[in-house]
Amino acid sequence: MRFTAVSILFLLFIMACPNTSDARPVHIPSSRHLKRHSEQNTVPQQAANIKEVQNSFFSITLPEGWKLEKPVVPAGDRVSAVFMKGDFTRVALNIFKIPFTKELMAEKTAENMRKRGMEVSEPVEKDGFSVVDISKNGVSGKGWFGKNGGTGASTVIFAPDLTEANELLQCLKTSAPHIVPERVE
Repeated sequence: MRFTAVSILFLLFIMACPNTSDARPVHIPSSRHLKRHSEQNTVPQQAANIKEVQNSFFSITLPEGWKLEKPVVPAGDRVSAVFMKGDFTRVALNIFKIPFTKELMAEKTAENMRKRGMEVSEPVEKDGFSVVDISKNGVSGKGWFGKNGGTGASTVIFAPDLTEANELLQCLKTSAPHIVPERVE
């Protein structure tokens, strides 16, 4: 009886375990299934040439003078983008599904920034966002953390004049309202 119970458990375990004989996950095709670059119909677009971005989290037509640091590739539960104007103005946008508050998101992000050597203020509530001041090596910026339902966003701006980001923010349309500031000061 003991041998039978152990055998049944062993068989159930084997049936429940995924096939581990192949090192790559089953759902990811190997490179032999991918088309050669010359066989693909589309040529990868350079980030500097992208003027419109549209995905399930946001859409934007970039204002004159703005460009993307790199192409935006959304995942199922998040998207990140870094927009640039000139050499000194950067807007980093992260939109994602979150189960926690914007206050906690701001606190944890500030904590991680401090670990990377940045000076970051404690989050304060302003206009429906948790806001932090950020600086490192003489470069200053601010971060806004917003949430609406299960969607949250962090918007971090580094610029000599934060209001330069307003032209970009006014063109941005998010899937969840009030997660990104429409204007900054």
